[in-house]
Amino acid sequence: MTEDAAKPRLTVIRWIFAILGALTMIFSGGCTLYFSLILFAYAGQGDNSEVLGLMALFGGLPFFIGLLTWWLAVKVNR
Repeated sequence: MTEDAAKPRLTVIRWIFAILGALTMIFSGGCTLYFSLILFAYAGQGDNSEVLGLMALFGGLPFFIGLLTWWLAVKVNR
């Protein structure tokens, strides 16, 4: 018997939380990547430390919350 056959299937609630976590990761990570590319394009035009902090706060934190939500929905207690 393989290991995959022994794992129970995901319930509907777990699917919903996994999808919400993945969407949070995609949108917050995608926006952070987009704005970081713009930031590095204009890197020589002043001090960007405040912008990096704001990107980490508004992009990085939601990404890790989405990652935690996805991980809890898919991996824990299976």
